[in-house]
Amino acid sequence: MKRYKIIAWIMLVLSVIHIITVVAGIEILNDKLFNLKVAPNPESTLSKEPIKKFEGSVLYFKGDLIINDLPWWKRALLSNDTTDALAMSLLAFLVLLIIQTLQRSNTYHKKIGNYISLGGAIFLFSTICDILQRYYLKDEVLTRTNGEFILLRNEAAILPDTIVGVILLVFSAVYTEAYKLKTEQDLTI
Repeated sequence: MKRYKIIAWIMLVLSVIHIITVVAGIEILNDKLFNLKVAPNPESTLSKEPIKKFEGSVLYFKGDLIINDLPWWKRALLSNDTTDALAMSLLAFLVLLIIQTLQRSNTYHKKIGNYISLGGAIFLFSTICDILQRYYLKDEVLTRTNGEFILLRNEAAILPDTIVGVILLVFSAVYTEAYKLKTEQDLTI
């Protein structure tokens, strides 16, 4: 148990440091440029013409859109790093609470089920934040490039957080039911 507690504390401290560096905009630890992967809009002529043709293959244009005039608060809100670090710090804090509850009582406690469901909610909230970030950045890329480029983001990347969130919510329901059964069993004896 002590090992998990140490790991959770380390995760919590590193996550909080990362959040502070992103929000504070410290230049040494955080780049002031905001980098987005883009590709030509399918309706534009850039997407139809390959850059270079090779034997049996073709290379199309894709690149990075570097935005250097975003204020620090927009960089912090739109960065996946901030969302991930915030979720990680909240999850590390929940792990510390679970460990503390387990050390004080037996393995079945009502609070643990609540903490697990909060963990699932954090993963689902992270997914919602990612979707909102993508929605805003998609419009930002179209606006800044006059509709010639679109945002490239892997839509499948939000799936793991969603699945983990749902699994934790289901596990929380199972754990809460086990807690109720254990409590009923203790009362009948």
